Amino acid sequence: MKKILLLVTSVIVLSSCTTTKTGVLSTAAYAPKAEINPIRANVEVDMTKKLVGESTSSYFLIFQVGGGNKFADGMSYSSDTNFSFLFKARENKTKSAAAYNAVINSGADIIVHPNYVVEIHDYLIFKQIKVKVTGYAGYFRKFYQKEYKDNDDVQLKLDINSKK
Repeated sequence: MKKILLLVTSVIVLSSCTTTKTGVLSTAAYAPKAEINPIRANVEVDMTKKLVGESTSSYFLIFQVGGGNKFADGMSYSSDTNFSFLFKARENKTKSAAAYNAVINSGADIIVHPNYVVEIHDYLIFKQIKVKVTGYAGYFRKFYQKEYKDNDDVQLKLDINSKK
């Protein structure tokens, strides 16, 4: 019995997890209000090319047991509110997988004006989400930045040697 207890204890000790945390000291830096010059893009929309993508996800309790594993990044949905992402994370993940399937097989860069049809089958411990997205093919043609104009009204005076 002692050998078994010693063996179990040894296995637990040897298979335990380790966490390393590194911290650095920092101080707040003075940063005046900065404007970032955004990058803009010209997009050509092909109204004759309709994109279609589908995805189905299955969940048992809180665990995903089936569905896509590739997703379109940077998707936002007009129905999202401040806290809805907490309750719609599974649905949004399936929408993102459907958008990925629509774009990746078409040769398009983006899906323009996507419309989602969501079908949810919710049972006591099992949930299935089916999403079909349709939209138009979009192609990036030119990236540019608007010309920066200096704002004469803003003056920054920083004198570290001034005494008050």
